[in-house]
Amino acid sequence: MALSNHRWDILVIDRLLPDGDALEWFRIERRRNVRIPPCVMVSRHLDEKTYRSIYDAGAVPLPKHYILHTDVLVAAI
Repeated sequence: MALSNHRWDILVIDRLLPDGDALEWFRIERRRNVRIPPCVMVSRHLDEKTYRSIYDAGAVPLPKHYILHTDVLVAAI
């Protein structure tokens, strides 16, 4: 489903997609000036380099194990 076909308030996306890396997709869409809603990007492995890459791309990094804690997810939003 293309983001441009719908209006979303927020996007919560796993970094590892079946067909590629969500971080790379996110960067490409931003360069194309596609309106992307505020984004929380979930990653299983969130070392300093990965955290910084996600943050610098304009998304909020969140370790995957925190996604089950709604209070942490709401705070990230």
